[in-house]
Amino acid sequence: MESDRELDSAGAPSQWCKVVLSTLLLIVGASPTRAQSASLTSIQELTRLFEAEQWKEIAELNPPLDRSAETDLQYGIALARLQRWDDAQRALEAGLRLNAHDPKLMVELAGVAFKQAQYARAEQWMDRAVKNGSEDQYNFEFLATCYYLQGNLEAALKYWNRIRKPLIAGINAEPRPKLDPVLLDRAFAFSQASVLELTNLRTTQARMNGLGTFSNYRFDLEARPDGRFDLAFHNTERHGCAGNSWECLLVVFGQTPAQTLNFSYFDIGNRAINVAAGFRWDGEKRREQASIAFPLANNPKWLLRVGTDFRNENWALRNSFVGPAPLLSAFNLKRESAVAQFTDVMGGRWQWSTSTEVSRRQYHNIFEGVVPSQSLAEGFQLAQSFGLRGDILDLPERRVTLDAGGSALVAKLWSAPQTTFAQTQGFVHFSWFPQPEGDKYQVQGFLRAGASAGVVPFDQLFVLGVLGDTDLYMRAHIATRDGKKGSAPMGSNYFLSNWEATRQVSPLPIAQIRVGPFVDTGRILGAGASFGSTKWLWDAGLEAKLQAFGVSVTLSYARDLRAGKSAWVAAAP
Repeated sequence: MESDRELDSAGAPSQWCKVVLSTLLLIVGASPTRAQSASLTSIQELTRLFEAEQWKEIAELNPPLDRSAETDLQYGIALARLQRWDDAQRALEAGLRLNAHDPKLMVELAGVAFKQAQYARAEQWMDRAVKNGSEDQYNFEFLATCYYLQGNLEAALKYWNRIRKPLIAGINAEPRPKLDPVLLDRAFAFSQASVLELTNLRTTQARMNGLGTFSNYRFDLEARPDGRFDLAFHNTERHGCAGNSWECLLVVFGQTPAQTLNFSYFDIGNRAINVAAGFRWDGEKRREQASIAFPLANNPKWLLRVGTDFRNENWALRNSFVGPAPLLSAFNLKRESAVAQFTDVMGGRWQWSTSTEVSRRQYHNIFEGVVPSQSLAEGFQLAQSFGLRGDILDLPERRVTLDAGGSALVAKLWSAPQTTFAQTQGFVHFSWFPQPEGDKYQVQGFLRAGASAGVVPFDQLFVLGVLGDTDLYMRAHIATRDGKKGSAPMGSNYFLSNWEATRQVSPLPIAQIRVGPFVDTGRILGAGASFGSTKWLWDAGLEAKLQAFGVSVTLSYARDLRAGKSAWVAAAP
């Protein structure tokens, strides 16, 4: 019996535990149900207020416990309508953390930034929205408008063109050029009452550049109340000697420190016929050159340039422009040439050219030294070349361009014995403006290479350096010593890389001053490599470029990282 009582006494607490446990389970089970019910009521209330556009009431409403990207979108839109921009941005960004690929949230964030005139930020959000599949007409219009307001017309056209916009109502030239109206009209690859296509704008720019009569120009779109645009062609025309008498004097006498006079006369007869001439009286490297360029058949698509070049130069080949450097070879070179070049501007992205050159060379006072005798062959030469260049990458919204080109030349020299040689060259040019608008900063680079086959005449070897009538710049290697050419690396094959980053620092709008660091890398190979280093060359330094009134001057300090030598250079490219 006692045993049974003990069992009953022990059993009573067991029953109470069951009752308490059941009660707790009911309470715990009821709590989520009430929260879910409250949340459901809040979502329904939020949806009702959103459909009724009750923005103030939404802003005062407590967020539901089970927030979603959709509820954050509704809160963000309501806050934006109340112009609570910071709160709206926080709500929309919270929604993106829940759904990182929702383009609707990105579009609304773009709208918030746009309302605050943060066009670059708005463009970034809208670009993300488009990449996440939001490609309706409104978004393309929005994205194009952001680029347009930042002054990036090319990027704006890229997205406007997807929806067959913008429609051009009229074309206005400000000021009106003196150029023949028929020729000017043919330079425009678009017309009034048509959609301005990006490809047609590029073609127009290529034709304007080819004409050479405009030192500066730009295209602007001006909105009209009817949704169309007027296209404004703002230009600075070169007519006659230059823009004014002072500019003309600067152009003619700007290079007198280098014992050089230049003369240019533009737009003869208002038909884009341009004449250029130069005379250098330096006793070690005399030169006379002249050319005339004009559009064929009054069509800016086809350009012809005819020119002559006469040289009388003293060469002294050395391995350095400073310090101890024994004379390797020396001679006097006389060369006369005439060339005709035809260029076809096929479109905004591609153009090709061909040229024919007839020349004659003579050598005097020869000390051969290391120069092979066959490289100093005299006589007449006929050369034919073909070139092609174009844009291989164009990202106007990122302000990045990558263009490339190449040329091939075949020539025959009537010497004793007769020789034939060939040369090929290629280049790639990269350009990037990091900021969304303006040209304050620029990064650009050139990669170039050339190769030769056959016996190449000495005067057609590739030269790496500056101040030696060469455009293959190694800015710590001066190509002249005591005024004579021959102190820079030269040979029949080469590789060259030039990289620079510049900043616009001019306080005056009439002048451009760009300053920045640069790095040059190059190597000479093949015949003639003994005239310079066959190793990789590295130059680094700082350069300033000044351009004003039609005159360009470049000042640079460069250091040869391999040899430890420095060079200060002032040149007019």
